[in-house]
Amino acid sequence: MSTSKDPLVSRRVRLRDVVLAVRDDEAGHRDVNHRFADSLAGRDGSEPEGDAERGKHR
Repeated sequence: MSTSKDPLVSRRVRLRDVVLAVRDDEAGHRDVNHRFADSLAGRDGSEPEGDAERGKHR
């Protein structure tokens, strides 16, 4: 048995556990990255750029 204090190392971990942990972590990064990109593009995230103009011509 391992003597590590890391809970992922101290117990038997299934690949599914690792995938779920990574997926959860990446979801947080995704949200932060999208907000950052929107702020750089000058958008507040309420409507993608160009959609309002495109809707007028339909």
